[in-house]
Amino acid sequence: MPPDRIRLRRRAALGSIGAALAVGLAGCIGDGDSDDELADTDSDDREGETDDTEGETADEGTAEQQALPARGLVYAFTSDSIVAIDPVDESVVEIADVAGVSWGDVFVGVDHLYAVDSSIDQVHVIELESATRREVLDVGGTPEHGFYSEATGEAYVHADDEATLYVIDGGDPSGVEATIELTDDGHGKMVPTGEGRAFVTNVVDGGVFHVDLTDRTAHHIPFGDGHDHDDGHDHDDGHDHDDGHDHDDADGYSLGRDDTMQMLASEGVHPLHNGGAGTHYLQYVSETGLVFVEQMDDGHHHSHEPTDEVQQFHDDHGGGETVVVDSELDEVVGHIDTAGPMFISNDGEHIAIPDGEEVTFLDTSAPEGEISGRATVHGSPAIVRFTDDYVVTVNEDGDVVFLDRQEFDEVDRIDVGETLSGQGPMSDDTLVVVSDDTVATIDIDERTITSEVDIDDLVLIQYVPEAARPVRDGRF
Repeated sequence: MPPDRIRLRRRAALGSIGAALAVGLAGCIGDGDSDDELADTDSDDREGETDDTEGETADEGTAEQQALPARGLVYAFTSDSIVAIDPVDESVVEIADVAGVSWGDVFVGVDHLYAVDSSIDQVHVIELESATRREVLDVGGTPEHGFYSEATGEAYVHADDEATLYVIDGGDPSGVEATIELTDDGHGKMVPTGEGRAFVTNVVDGGVFHVDLTDRTAHHIPFGDGHDHDDGHDHDDGHDHDDGHDHDDADGYSLGRDDTMQMLASEGVHPLHNGGAGTHYLQYVSETGLVFVEQMDDGHHHSHEPTDEVQQFHDDHGGGETVVVDSELDEVVGHIDTAGPMFISNDGEHIAIPDGEEVTFLDTSAPEGEISGRATVHGSPAIVRFTDDYVVTVNEDGDVVFLDRQEFDEVDRIDVGETLSGQGPMSDDTLVVVSDDTVATIDIDERTITSEVDIDDLVLIQYVPEAARPVRDGRF
């Protein structure tokens, strides 16, 4: 790709940017099979899309890549490239060119960054020390979410078409070393416990899967079909949740499993259920061993938009609930009458659930979890992060808002741009957000924008902070 194919702009003038690529690729799939045997197991229905350099060995990278620090960088993923941004001097270095990608999760391990490409079922592995793409690995059909477990030293990628985890050795990510089968299919999100276990939701089967990452086994904890519990509480919230859609006419919700998934996937939609209440967002609280799981009522769906981690609905998200599971007993211990995307504080004391211009806060220390407060935040929060002193919301209207951690009152508001995407990786002192094609870095303590870098065709970002420690929701 010619250097001018990716046009990198800055509000401060950029010097010339080296665009030479360091490409290192090797793909294999399987569970202990040889590379040659695994190559034959690749999907035949990828419409001819494969990486031209698959199987090549990575070099040591360009001089610009070698000069980059291992940490403190923002990696930006565009429609046709991967670039690294140093927020300190606003320099930009191209890491690799790509084609026809549909980015899913990008998550950080100890030595590598993992970027999921849903379009041709691959994972790009970037070595942090050299800032080079070392591998491109084949995984199962329609991968979307992934995580890294410090307890096992392995990365895990969920393939939606088969509801299977693909396991990658974090120390030597040269191929897929094992798989963990959960069920037949279904989109799912995951959260590790930090103790060699993980929990995985499923939009088709509902409930939650309890996975032993060490033994590579999984079992299902069913929830039922939603609101079938009798806990002595009246869960009528006084709202009419009729969204104006006749879901009986949609047929997609009454078709068989395979037909439903294929039909909605062709429209870019993954159903949240198929004959029951599917599950999607979740968080784990290590202090109590409780798992908080979003269970949705009928007629709602998750829009397959990797550029925005926020769940999308036709209208209001309706009467979903948060199911609370005891991870030691594998039993449902509580139900909370609110549902949606979940963001957990680093101390594990609160979970925030944004919905429109309201953010609900859960007290995770209660035996069954409970609502501890609500805040109205104008501008539609899409992402919620926590510091010791503040709750920070990244709003769709372009503002970043700081709330007092105790009272949830607004303290400050920063105008970043016209709109903000549902992204906001953060370390202890730095928040990184995306406004249109601009990557903005915010100093949390000073509550000021410290750098802005414009990149064309920007899709998503991931931040690799100086401290090698992820925030509690699994993202830096």
